[in-house]
Amino acid sequence: HATAASRALAVTPEAALARMHVAPKLAAALKSWDAGRGGAALATVSADLDSATQAAGLKLYAPMKLACSSLGTAVTDAKAEPPIPDAAKQKLYAGALGTLATAVADCRAGISAHPYGDEDIQTHENPTVLDRSLSDLAAGTKDLYLATVEFKVANRR
Repeated sequence: HATAASRALAVTPEAALARMHVAPKLAAALKSWDAGRGGAALATVSADLDSATQAAGLKLYAPMKLACSSLGTAVTDAKAEPPIPDAAKQKLYAGALGTLATAVADCRAGISAHPYGDEDIQTHENPTVLDRSLSDLAAGTKDLYLATVEFKVANRR
């Protein structure tokens, strides 16, 4: 048991990714989707998600609210693009986008920002709503990764 357990602990996400295989026909379809409008929308969602979570981690609530607004637009745009050419991955992707949309709504509701003086912004946060938003951002990030990890494998070819 000790050997199997130590081998399981040694598996990194990179190692697991290196061992993944995508059928050539699906790989070509995924590469095509990723190079088109769908991939561009996914890249925008990913960038805006990074901005929102980074601002949250730094407790920069005014920038977080702006990043969430941008993420909301990106999610809406991504939902309108062609589906991922794999039904299971598309279902995960749609679920991730739905979870991110919920996170965005909570993010916007959980932060109020108002000008304060000539150069400052005063923010007020609702911790309960923000915690829910952060939880949904994390869940959406995980599902987004699971839905799109095969793109990395397909792009190795």
